[in-house]
Amino acid sequence: MISIIIVTYNQHELLLNTLEGLAVQLSLHPLTIIEILVVDNGSEPASESIVRAHLNHSLPVRFLNRAPADLPFRPSSARNLGINNSRGEVILFLDGDCVPGPSYLPAHWHAFSRTTSPLVTIGHRIFVHGDHVSPCVVQDRRCDLSHLPQVQSNSNYGLDLDRRLKELASLHEHPMPFNCVHACNIGVRKTDVLKAGCFDVEFDGCWGYEDIELGHRLWKNGAKFEYLSDAFVYHQEGSGLSAAERRLGRKKNFKLACAKIPGFAQFRKGQSKDYYK
Repeated sequence: MISIIIVTYNQHELLLNTLEGLAVQLSLHPLTIIEILVVDNGSEPASESIVRAHLNHSLPVRFLNRAPADLPFRPSSARNLGINNSRGEVILFLDGDCVPGPSYLPAHWHAFSRTTSPLVTIGHRIFVHGDHVSPCVVQDRRCDLSHLPQVQSNSNYGLDLDRRLKELASLHEHPMPFNCVHACNIGVRKTDVLKAGCFDVEFDGCWGYEDIELGHRLWKNGAKFEYLSDAFVYHQEGSGLSAAERRLGRKKNFKLACAKIPGFAQFRKGQSKDYYK
């Protein structure tokens, strides 16, 4: 079984598109057994009430509702809640503003079916504006949103193409492959993520690096990292944290990641890429 863990906070319309995408996945690949765990970080109104009222599919969805908090941005503890309540052998992490591409589910699953060794699967992101996406569009186009123009993304340092693409293409020889781990689209076995200690909740409160830091611990435990070019997701832009909020959080959490990952600061400095400065 695959457990798909989705973290969301006040993303009701975008989440409906995400779940519609998973419904399409199941219709395209009916033999795949999955469960969907939506961890709601205190949305108002609760995401479950909106989804139950508007989703026209009998998806295997469970909602894990958290009480509102002063710091609603709590991805680490939210994902850990999903991990601890999951029943699948393989866990896929997906954000509530991402629509899976047509081959998302089989690409991840086939990668894990080929090996029993510790593995982290990584897919890239394609950035489109959320205003152009709806459940009807996702259904009619069978998760293929390639007709939409790509846009710049605050979560991608203001770039329109996923900045990791060149690194992902040579991931097998990357000195720090965990640098490419973004938890909006990764897969890992539950036993491996539990052995690594799950996400570090010290990163909660600000944006970024909790996924890379977990990737580092998985890497230390011997996990291989595999880029799946067919397992992309469409990241719906137009909501969420602003560029200023991301910069502020990135500064704090980057410092924290550098304290936890030996040599990470030097690696990033050596990349000589404008968006890392």
